[in-house]
Amino acid sequence: MTALIDPPRPVTDAALARRGALLIALFGAFHLAYAAQFGLAGDEAYYWQWSRQPAWGYYDHPPMVAWLIALGTRFAGLGEFGVRWPFVLLSIALLFVVYRLTVEYRALVAADDSLSPARAGAWAVLAVAVMPLFNLGALLATPDVPMVLFSTLGVLLALRVARRPNPAEWLLLGLASGLAVLSKYPGGIMPLALLLAFASTRRGRALLRTPGPWLAIGVALLAMIPHLLWLGQNDFVSLSFQLGHGLASAAPGQGGPKLGRFLQFVLGQLGVVTPILLVLGLVALFSAPRVAHAKPASAGDGESLARAILVWPAALNLALFALASFFAKSQTNWTAAAYPLVAVVLGPRLAQMWDTAGWRKWTAATGLGLAGLVSAYAHVEVVHPLFVTGSSVFDKVQDKTGLAHWVQAQRAGRDPTAVVWADNYRTASLLAFYLPDHPYTDAPRERGSGEQYTLWRRAAGPAPGDMAWYVTRFADDPAVAELFAEIRYVGDYAERRAGVVISHQHLYYGRRREPAGNF
Repeated sequence: MTALIDPPRPVTDAALARRGALLIALFGAFHLAYAAQFGLAGDEAYYWQWSRQPAWGYYDHPPMVAWLIALGTRFAGLGEFGVRWPFVLLSIALLFVVYRLTVEYRALVAADDSLSPARAGAWAVLAVAVMPLFNLGALLATPDVPMVLFSTLGVLLALRVARRPNPAEWLLLGLASGLAVLSKYPGGIMPLALLLAFASTRRGRALLRTPGPWLAIGVALLAMIPHLLWLGQNDFVSLSFQLGHGLASAAPGQGGPKLGRFLQFVLGQLGVVTPILLVLGLVALFSAPRVAHAKPASAGDGESLARAILVWPAALNLALFALASFFAKSQTNWTAAAYPLVAVVLGPRLAQMWDTAGWRKWTAATGLGLAGLVSAYAHVEVVHPLFVTGSSVFDKVQDKTGLAHWVQAQRAGRDPTAVVWADNYRTASLLAFYLPDHPYTDAPRERGSGEQYTLWRRAAGPAPGDMAWYVTRFADDPAVAELFAEIRYVGDYAERRAGVVISHQHLYYGRRREPAGNF
């Protein structure tokens, strides 16, 4: 793969750019072809449920993910490909933005090497493309994909206005900031970090005194107004949930910070970035090249601002979520917006190591190779399981078509119009997606991320009819007695991966004790 970006003889920057574009094209073609090869994850199906009821916000996220899925299924039909293709295209766009960000950053910041900006950009693209976080993440319809793209685009635009301010790019920076927040709330880290970056240098403070930043802030707020109004109408439920989700044990009586959670956070980052790339990337980020030669103060300050624009968003993102991990179990994807920025300095570092002999070259090759192997394994595992344990992260993309066919057979023989309930939001959403009539489904005892079902229930009132099907993972689910006045156990379905039973789903049918809208 390095032959695409590291030719054996000197070539022009234009040729290097074409090879970088070829790498991006291969990445995109592969992921578009692969997007329909495995079933939706539960969260993807849940976001698809959102797309069926368009709104300016949802229980635990802003609306961007639902809008993109609605767009995807409108033009490509209802299926895994229809749900995912917009996110693959955004992931391709991210690689182009990383390339341009690296090229423009290297052009602004003095470096003690002869590496051309085009070659540095191609290596940065390679670093992002092999990271499991992005290689597998490009296939999933999640809020992280647009949030990372718009956050990285915002940094690129900030770099441009720092070099040559103009109103159009200030406006685009504001739009990128607003769209990042409309994708996922951590998208707000980028504009906050950029404000700190500008405030940290003399040139940046001078730019803050111009109309440009105020134009950007105005556009960002304008983009977010409908979502802010939605939050006000819904008691700011999304923000409350996310703060509780991220700082659960910071509340009184919850046990305070724990080192074990932080260690889990570190292990998660090592897993999704891979150890060698993570260590090399952090070293490169926090040792961003200093001004190597005596220059006029204005030039040196311009370089300082460029470094601050790159380092502040990545460092603030990593620091905030590392700190939060002491208080609540973190998710490995929370730091995703930091790593394209890390790649801007990691890519050139890898290229320099590749050009040397001995252990440095082997370290670069091993880091890229290990990341590529982990990404390749993940792609194989989701489609053709190699190691089945019954508690694997890959169980989240377990194909639910078998369960849906079994439930449909029971419905068709008894009552195909009764509402379908499940014990959790993921199963409820997957059944809605894979049952042939895409019926009304609900998770009446869900607590947590899936409480968008609760908001819908409050708005719509009771579901039609007085009978329900109930799918649960638990053989003795206490919710059965709470939900039904009359109940009959229908049977259980054994879910398998590669022939190994990983879970059982139990099906009940009966007369609801209370309409779903009253919970």
